[in-house]
Amino acid sequence: EQSTPIKIVDFCSGGGHLAILLAYLLPKSIIYLVENKPESLERALKRVQELQLKNCRFFQGNYLLFV
Repeated sequence: EQSTPIKIVDFCSGGGHLAILLAYLLPKSIIYLVENKPESLERALKRVQELQLKNCRFFQGNYLLFV
């Protein structure tokens, strides 16, 4: 069981495969999905909603904005 909440950023998250797995396994943590393509971000958002995960945050943009 996860004892300490952590913040995880998934740059270039695509459809959210890795981020969704982490959100499921680490429910006390906040997972940030950063994706440039709106279609991919929408697909990830839909998957998160279907799984009723509450610990994901979504941002559309390029990872270069964060460097």
